[in-house]
Amino acid sequence: MKVVIEFYRLRELDNAHALLGRVTCDVLDTDAAIGMARSLLRTLDMPQDPDIVSINHDLGCKLYCATVRPVWKEAALSKRQFIREGQQQ
Repeated sequence: MKVVIEFYRLRELDNAHALLGRVTCDVLDTDAAIGMARSLLRTLDMPQDPDIVSINHDLGCKLYCATVRPVWKEAALSKRQFIREGQQQ
């Protein structure tokens, strides 16, 4: 299946997020997509360290989303429909 892996930076002050990197790739399943995202986290040249990774099916369906590193404000994620690490939708 084709997935889009996106890395975001979250701004604490106003809960804005900026796209740091986007990669489209073919993978076998969701577990392979998560593995690819972990690999890209280490190897992809991004201007800043991302806070959040999101994996979406190429048709727009969200497959996985998790924080990459601690986010200072827990409330910053409360209004978002992010999937916690280890869960699938």
